[in-house]
Amino acid sequence: MADPLSVAASAIAVLSTCINCADTLYSLIKGIHNAPNDLLNLSNEVNHLKAVLDEATRFEEHNAAPTHLAETLEGLLTEAKETLGELDDLVLRYKSGKLSLKRCVTWLCQKDRAKALQKRLKHTRSTIVALLTTNSA
Repeated sequence: MADPLSVAASAIAVLSTCINCADTLYSLIKGIHNAPNDLLNLSNEVNHLKAVLDEATRFEEHNAAPTHLAETLEGLLTEAKETLGELDDLVLRYKSGKLSLKRCVTWLCQKDRAKALQKRLKHTRSTIVALLTTNSA
């Protein structure tokens, strides 16, 4: 006959495991559910950078930029190109086909990397805006 205390201890251990498993599943579901918003935010940042680069092109066409400005801008453009290349490599695997559970889970593993790239793009964009604003005044 099983000892009532050991049965209770086993039940508590299983309950604890159930709670941990439920929490993990909830986090997974929430992460998958938020994936479209994360991707939309990432897409918006790329589009904001595109708008700033369009403005930088117009600025360059209409203004004779000092050498230091042109060099700084060139460095920022190189940085943006590298970041966009990394981002493109990251998202290419999700481009075609149905978004399966496996692909969603894989995206969750890449989400932090994508957010870091988004942050780098935002920083580059902000720096270009500040540079253009300072030199157009």
